Amino acid sequence: MPKSIRLSISPAALQGDKWIQSLKKIGAKYCSLLPIDITENTARHFFARFWGREDVYAKRSVSKKTGKAGYFPQCDNLWHYGVCPKADKVKIQCGKCENQSYSKLGIAQIIGHLKGERADGSDVIGVYPLLPDDTCRFIVFDFDNHEKGAEEKDFANTDNEWKEEVDAVRTICKEQGIDALTERSRSGRGAHLWIFFAQKIPAGLARKFGFALLDKGAETVNMKSFRYYDRMLPTQNHVLDGGIGNLIALPLQGQALREGNSAFIDENWNAYQDQWKVLMETKKLSKEKIEECIKTWLPENPFEPGMENEEIRIKPWEYQRKFHSEDAMGSMKIVLSNLIYVDTKNLKYRLQNQVRRLAAFLNPVYFKNQRIGYSNYLESRTIYMGQEEYGYIGIPRGQYDELVKRCEEAGIHYHLEDKRTVGRRIDVTFQGELRKSQIPAVKKMLEKDTGILSAATAFGKTVVCGKLIAERKVSTLILLESSALMEQWADAFQDFLDIKEELPEYQTPSGRIKKRKSVIGKIHGAHDSSTGIIDIAMVGSLYKKGEFHPKLQEYGMVIMDDERVIIRTKLEKPNKITMSLT
Repeated sequence: MPKSIRLSISPAALQGDKWIQSLKKIGAKYCSLLPIDITENTARHFFARFWGREDVYAKRSVSKKTGKAGYFPQCDNLWHYGVCPKADKVKIQCGKCENQSYSKLGIAQIIGHLKGERADGSDVIGVYPLLPDDTCRFIVFDFDNHEKGAEEKDFANTDNEWKEEVDAVRTICKEQGIDALTERSRSGRGAHLWIFFAQKIPAGLARKFGFALLDKGAETVNMKSFRYYDRMLPTQNHVLDGGIGNLIALPLQGQALREGNSAFIDENWNAYQDQWKVLMETKKLSKEKIEECIKTWLPENPFEPGMENEEIRIKPWEYQRKFHSEDAMGSMKIVLSNLIYVDTKNLKYRLQNQVRRLAAFLNPVYFKNQRIGYSNYLESRTIYMGQEEYGYIGIPRGQYDELVKRCEEAGIHYHLEDKRTVGRRIDVTFQGELRKSQIPAVKKMLEKDTGILSAATAFGKTVVCGKLIAERKVSTLILLESSALMEQWADAFQDFLDIKEELPEYQTPSGRIKKRKSVIGKIHGAHDSSTGIIDIAMVGSLYKKGEFHPKLQEYGMVIMDDERVIIRTKLEKPNKITMSLT
């Protein structure tokens, strides 16, 4: 147990001597936050740091019906009957309203925010960092919880991963010599990390700087999540037609500050005693410094004059693709199972992060929404299909060839362990004939243990799968989304496969031993005539009461029909061969 701890307590929390005496008894050090003299001059200096749009701002509001808090752009016509559609219960985006008249942000609103005199928090304001001319004066990484329903608790995080993310970005900034200011947000379970600019710069350049900062930091800091790349505001390079961009709540809000939140904090998560001093002493970055950093951090993608107004986006899953031999201290341990598991024990952070990038790809829905002006409130820019377990990074099995290729190119020795289930051998032959268009598909699919067959309707995917089963000669499970197709698959296998296997036995509920009527089993709803030889199953029937079907781990090959099955199915069992049809 440490000999002493340091606590930051707001002045309002230090009422009477009992608090102080209690702290002294446990040997704790304490400090109160120095009061801020709130004047018009103070408000102007404050806004000079958090300088967003002045022609529109947002205020916090709490629903009397649901208790949910949210931030809404202020309009001079808001809730005016006959003028505001919302007053007439008509749903419409403010940016598309013909009667829209956004309220301008003034000194009075900023002073009200800093004082925080309203008990319901309705004087809390948020600003829009992206300016009308596609520039900005700061970037901010938002570590609040923006999942659906989080607004009920002021966007508080429910786990502690966000703290690790904040510490990681703070470390990156410190290592790269970037002055950043971290704020604990009003919920107390979230944070904002601010980087200020000396003048307004193109948002595209600012965002390129932010992404480059993260990418450079990935060389030395362990970044277990791709959410870092979703945290930064502004979220876009250009103001969409009728749009105002994303907002961020301002810090130093009086009411929350009196509780020790909405406050700037040090590396130990203690609030600075002199909040105003640390804000004023945080250095602003010049445009020249930003361009210099980009040139230094991105030697393979140097900054070119004039390109800052283009749609610039660093792709962390493409940038720095090459592995480096010096990042592996010994051999890389790779385990093939339900995923590809890479042991991180001998790997430096840069290589760990590059392995994670193999499991990340752009989210097309996000960029579609961005193009047409829809909200991306619940959408992520990137989709990460990896996971972390007990010191291993798990990535999709389809990335095995790419992982091995990069290791070999870099001269990294790897040790491979195959823990996949090979299934049982079955005696089966194909008694049909493939069409010319089907032959190359079968040939390609036999070359790999994992793959996707994309073919038009009536291509004959059931016949192709029958040929695969006959060539592989291993126990197989077919996963379907629609029960209407179950008989179709069973009939096709009866027609095209000659299965010379004994009918398996099973025990009835009364204890009698019987033989199955067919070697082709079915699993759907309460019905289970599975044989462990060739079975056809509905996805939802394999997982009941928190447990997977006991035979799932026995199959050597699993074939999933329809892309919806691929999306819904997360196989926990390490079947050696997995094929998908769409």
